[in-house]
Amino acid sequence: MSASYVLRKIVYNMIEKRQDLVTNTFADNLTKNFMKNKVYEADLMLLTRDLMKFFDSGIASVTTNSKGLFEYTINALKSLVSTGNTGSG
Repeated sequence: MSASYVLRKIVYNMIEKRQDLVTNTFADNLTKNFMKNKVYEADLMLLTRDLMKFFDSGIASVTTNSKGLFEYTINALKSLVSTGNTGSG
């Protein structure tokens, strides 16, 4: 079980039980961290999707750097396709 999978499950649990903790700032900080560290994992992509669904909004709801997140997504998808990593769950 990868750390990104565990992180995704923790955030999902927060969405289910502690919505007050899941803010746009929280989402922005998470996505900035993914982009800064160039962590290309399917679970982080799914986490970003889950947060956009939670906020019922687009990419701007999870980051102040939409262009950076778009570029990160493209690079992550390239990396995932080349390695065959489809995520943990």
